[in-house]
Amino acid sequence: MKAEVSARRVKGRIQPWNRQAALVVGHLTTTLKEAHDERKVVVLSVNGGDKGNLQLFEPRLICAGGSELKFTGYERVEYCWVIQEWVCELQYEPPVSDAVIRTRYGLPAIPLPR
Repeated sequence: MKAEVSARRVKGRIQPWNRQAALVVGHLTTTLKEAHDERKVVVLSVNGGDKGNLQLFEPRLICAGGSELKFTGYERVEYCWVIQEWVCELQYEPPVSDAVIRTRYGLPAIPLPR
C-alpha cells in the first residue's frame, strides 16, 4: 500500500514537533529476514526512491485511526539498534480492474453472464 512515512526519532532520540524528519513517500512492504543466529525477523520497509529506503525491524502497530498508522520498532544505525517510531499516512490508490490483473498475469478472460 502506498503511504507517506515520517520517522519520529533520529538515532533513538525523539524529535520535537518543529524539527520532524523529512517525509518519505513509497510503498509499505513486509518481509522476513533471517538473522545470523537463524531466527526470522519481520521487517517493515518503505521504498522512497531518491529520498531513500527506510526499514523498521520487528514492527508493532501502536495506533490505527482514519488513514493513519503508527508503528514502533527497531532501526539500525551503524552498529547499534535504536528505537524508532513511524507515522504512516495512507495514500489513495485507484482500484485495479479484473481485466488488468488478468492481462498482467496472462490469465484467460471470464465470459460475462447473459
